Amino acid sequence: MDIVAVQLNPIWQDKTANHQRVRDLLAGVQVPSRALIVLPEMFDTGFSMNVSETAQSEMRESEAFLKELAAERDAAVLGGVVGSATHGVASNLSVAFAPDGSELVRYRKMQPFT
Repeated sequence: MDIVAVQLNPIWQDKTANHQRVRDLLAGVQVPSRALIVLPEMFDTGFSMNVSETAQSEMRESEAFLKELAAERDAAVLGGVVGSATHGVASNLSVAFAPDGSELVRYRKMQPFT
């Protein structure tokens, strides 16, 4: 299996800019078909504890980006995102999607940072 690890210095709390940054970083990379692209934990916001900025909305925009990237690159994509907030508390998730958009795995961190 081919694995493409993406290391990036995220733009603080700016999902749109970080999604573009990932696309830009991968633009010059030949990703083999059916590879696994791995993005860091909280790749699209940085390690901010500001839940109002980091949590996904009900639209799950971070997960939608991962699905789109998987389809664009014909690869599985794994990334760490912040789940929707409930009563000011959000979950730290790792999710992976196949090129066809199907969810491969979802892990919710049991002991998040306080």
